[in-house]
Amino acid sequence: MKQLLRLIVITAAVTLTALSPTAAQNAMRGTNYGLQVREADGIRLPATLNDMTFFDGKLRISSGGMALAAGFDNGKTGFSEIDTLMLAIDPAITYAVRQPSTGNLFFTKPDDKGQLFLYERYEKKPGKYVVQRVRPDKFSYTIEHPIFSPDGKAMVFASNCPLGFGGKDLWYSEIRDGKWQYPRNMGRRINTEGDEVSPAMFGDFLVFSSNGRGDAVGGFDLYVSRLVATHQTGDTVMMYPIGQSPTFSMDYPFCSKGDDYAFTAADGYAGGWWAVSDGSGVKVFQFTGRIDCVALTGTVTNIDGHPVAGATVTMRQGGRTAHKVLCDSTGSYLLLLQPDEECELSFAAKDYLSATRKYMPVRGNEDNLFYNDRQNAALFRFVADSLYGYGDLFGSSVSVDLTPAGRSRLEVMVRYLVENPHLQCHAVSVFSGSGDITFCNMINKSRLSTIVDYFVAKGIAADRIQTSTSLPRRAYNPATDGSQTVFFYFSK
Repeated sequence: MKQLLRLIVITAAVTLTALSPTAAQNAMRGTNYGLQVREADGIRLPATLNDMTFFDGKLRISSGGMALAAGFDNGKTGFSEIDTLMLAIDPAITYAVRQPSTGNLFFTKPDDKGQLFLYERYEKKPGKYVVQRVRPDKFSYTIEHPIFSPDGKAMVFASNCPLGFGGKDLWYSEIRDGKWQYPRNMGRRINTEGDEVSPAMFGDFLVFSSNGRGDAVGGFDLYVSRLVATHQTGDTVMMYPIGQSPTFSMDYPFCSKGDDYAFTAADGYAGGWWAVSDGSGVKVFQFTGRIDCVALTGTVTNIDGHPVAGATVTMRQGGRTAHKVLCDSTGSYLLLLQPDEECELSFAAKDYLSATRKYMPVRGNEDNLFYNDRQNAALFRFVADSLYGYGDLFGSSVSVDLTPAGRSRLEVMVRYLVENPHLQCHAVSVFSGSGDITFCNMINKSRLSTIVDYFVAKGIAADRIQTSTSLPRRAYNPATDGSQTVFFYFSK
């Protein structure tokens, strides 16, 4: 059987969330800034949210027997109001969606026993619309929350058909010669003895809600499975959306202790919404960015290999606002990054010199929602009050002009002071290569003046650079230290 789901991978941006992770989830994701999640502003529900979808540029909501619509512009959800379009078509509509290839409206409404059935509204002739019930090859069971492949040739939905694994299962049907074929169950990898509902397509992933899995955090959790699996038959690649790929929990931030359901994606926009019911009411959360992220983990240590707890990892991607995560007590961090968009990673900690590198998050056709990659960083620091002597700052034993190597040395210290504004730098010049004390003093003062001028020209306040011509706690040995050595140490 030839598969008809040819999916579009959506691209866009990434950032963080605000739900509380549980002990059963990875605590690092509580501070992760890979995916932007927030409560949707302006959505007010008259009762429990029953269903939700997005089409025609609006978020369509069913709540308390009412059809609502919320505008969506520039990534922001507007206020929810009575959906006059749905009300005019049929006031009993509980859910509606358009088939991509025809633009026809498909909607569900209950019969007098409360069972949901599917209807199609299409234009029979200009200005004349007809509504008919959709029964895929005489399929007589409920059809809930149908979604379509981008080419409109396959439909996935939830149903209470008893031929499944129990409760409500996810099924799919293909259209051939204008007729919807008898639905096929999406298989054991997706369906359970519990209920599987609210299917949604996001890129080449199928997202759905289930209460029948042992790894659930709450009642209903959100799960994801790669939608298509390929099978080679002769010269033809057949593709079947029948749950051949593993199923994974969407985890934090999408799974909470409440019921997570009604997941839906925005057309042509990397983002969407889902509902959370926690017993005290229902909230609608909005996310932006591709959910199939690159999960970047790693550790930040010092150059001796010891973890730097509390170090910050900063991500800048696509010119957008920088985001930071804190490393835990083991120096570990996690970021969910937008695939195929180069970013800059900066690793920093107090009393350390930061490290910056370019990174391209790339994923292939992994079944899992997150592709795991790793970037470690080792940070350098000047140990407080330790002496550092450099003999290559000046070109000769009596030179007061910085060499290129000398400027590089000072540039590292400038960066260190900029990144650690609580520190003071002490420069000590102890040249004594001449019996003329006045000449030696002149060389020392001139060298120190050159060093201070360099720091000040780079934006370091002059009062943060202390100068001296005598070494603390250590004698100067011309035989080993040389006549060009200048010493530095840092203090708090």
